[in-house]
Amino acid sequence: DPTRTQWIDNKIRPDQNNKYFVRSFSLNEFTSIVLKTVQISTPSNIVYSKVELNAAQFRNMVIGCSLPFTWTDDQLPAGERVYYTIYLGNPATGGTIIGDFEGNDASVNLSPELYDLLNENTNQSYYIVKTVLYNNQAIQSAAVSLPNNFTVTETAFLFSEVDFRGDCVTVTKTSFAERPPNLNHSNYDFDNKLSSMLVRGDLVVHLYDELQTSGFNQSFFTDEEGFAYVRDFGDEIIGANTVSSLIIRDKVEAVYFFSGPDFTGTMNAQRNSTEWWNFELPHGSMKDNDISSVKVVGPYAVVLFDDNYTGTHALIKEDYGNGNLGNMDNKTSSFIVYAGEGVWMFDYTDYRG
Repeated sequence: DPTRTQWIDNKIRPDQNNKYFVRSFSLNEFTSIVLKTVQISTPSNIVYSKVELNAAQFRNMVIGCSLPFTWTDDQLPAGERVYYTIYLGNPATGGTIIGDFEGNDASVNLSPELYDLLNENTNQSYYIVKTVLYNNQAIQSAAVSLPNNFTVTETAFLFSEVDFRGDCVTVTKTSFAERPPNLNHSNYDFDNKLSSMLVRGDLVVHLYDELQTSGFNQSFFTDEEGFAYVRDFGDEIIGANTVSSLIIRDKVEAVYFFSGPDFTGTMNAQRNSTEWWNFELPHGSMKDNDISSVKVVGPYAVVLFDDNYTGTHALIKEDYGNGNLGNMDNKTSSFIVYAGEGVWMFDYTDYRG
């Protein structure tokens, strides 16, 4: 009697047709036991469901501190768990997994590794795959793609936790005519929260532990590829959760002198159109025996002397280590800057004459 026959199937599995049978039997004094099995084949009694994902898109095409994905899934839940995997590149041809997420949206935080991956694969689209776990077995949907429009220039990404996690704000380059930002401003609400940082573009970032770009400061330069990062400011001199203001400027070709190690303290930048120039200290804002680190950007070389162009010296070019001066720390009394590419030959020792 089809109006009275009903059942509950606790083992419905997506991507599989289940067949159902009704078995009847009779037993009376006139006959022996009779067993009869009938397959119920009407479509209404066959449950068949594919694991599908409707569509995917970016929530906001402006790239900030993260890649903001969202997707549509109007399928009724099935199985013990449903999650979504985001790939860069088609998973069928070896795409790289960016992450696994539950829900209908995800924000993938940027990191140096993800930056490299995105920049090396600008022709690869993103793909999202839905996975249903059924009895600990993974059943996946077809991949849904969306275009890769990743592009970032001249921006610093500030994170509240180490390794580029937590809350994040972006700060762009400012001109000399613009007022540098204070991080307690309502646009940022990031005062004393900086724990890690990414920088993209040919930039130098000056960080200050007080508002109005005052107090102790430390500078960070991007490399030849226009990229820099700090995984944990607890390992830097300025420290974590101390930054209140910052300046982001173009990384101009020059020789940058700092009064403290690791590009901290008072900065003085020297650049000129002549082939070489020299100064004895003190000179201008530069004090005698007050240079602790040096950063050379561009085709310059600088020779530091602990006396009047004599004595112990250090030659510094663009590829000079971490910038700290070692045995010349806070001992510079004079220096010579040479500008331009080529081979320089001298008629006296120690790059003089």
